[in-house]
Parts: sequence; C-alpha cells; structure tokens
Amino acid sequence: MTNFREMARKAQAAYEAKKAERDAEEAYERQARSKSVDQGIDLLNQQVMPLLEQAKNDFGAERIEAHIERDFDVLNYAGKRPTVYFKLKGPRRSRDNYQFETRSAFFESDGKIIFIGLRTGNQADDRVEAQPGGHCGRLVSKTIEQLLEDYFEQLRIHQESGTL
Repeated sequence: MTNFREMARKAQAAYEAKKAERDAEEAYERQARSKSVDQGIDLLNQQVMPLLEQAKNDFGAERIEAHIERDFDVLNYAGKRPTVYFKLKGPRRSRDNYQFETRSAFFESDGKIIFIGLRTGNQADDRVEAQPGGHCGRLVSKTIEQLLEDYFEQLRIHQESGTL
C-alpha cells in the first residue's frame, strides 16, 4: 500500500531544502549588491564630487548656475548604479523666470569603474568608462568643459532669438 504521508513529508522536505538554498543565494546577492553600491558611492564621493563642487563654486563666481544631484538610493533597483548628475542653467528670463538647461553630465559607479557621460532627458548621448585614479579627473573635467560649451551655445541661441 502507498504511504501518502511519507510522500508528503518527502515533498515538503525537498521544497524546504530548495527554499533554504534560494534564500541563501538571495541573501548573498543582496550582500554583494550592497557592497557594490557602497563602493560606488565611495568612489563617486572621493573621485568625482570634489571636482564637481569646485566647478560649481568656480562657475558660481562667474555667475553661471550649476546644479549637482546625487542619486544614491539605488540598492533596491536592480541594474541601477549610484549616480551623480551635473548640469548648468542659464540666466532667468525676467518676464517668467524661465531658465534653459544644458544636458546633464552623469557619473555613475559599480564600485570598480566610474562611467561618465552626457544625457538629454533619460537618454544617454555618450558614455565612457574611467578607471578610478589618474584619468578620472581629466575625463570629469573634459565632460564639464563640454557642458560649458553647450551652455554658451544655448546662451548665444537664446540671445540671438530674443528669448532671454
């Protein structure tokens, strides 16, 4: 005669063993993701933020408005890395306070590499990888220089069209 109770116990034991294995894998992946996010934030804070803060302060002294936005709350979003955005805004139009904005420079990190690029809206236009250290500062500066060129081109267009 078939022992259905024993059959149920074996099936339940197999299910619980697989569930425990999945739970352990998920815990390991969460821990690895958390470490990667923390390392990415550290890299951005050490290698990128000082340059962006300096640029913001120096541009402000020249009456060019710069904005820095940090997006570090990425732990629960698969595939999303800690990112810092940097953009420039034009002078306010007197009649309605409108300001044009440049594309955003973005700086994101997976904890090992810093990715640098420009984007319009949610679409990345260009992206390069920068190893932390030597070349990173040069690439950050070059990207900011591109934004500055965009800023003055947009300023020219707005002034020539009389929209400022």
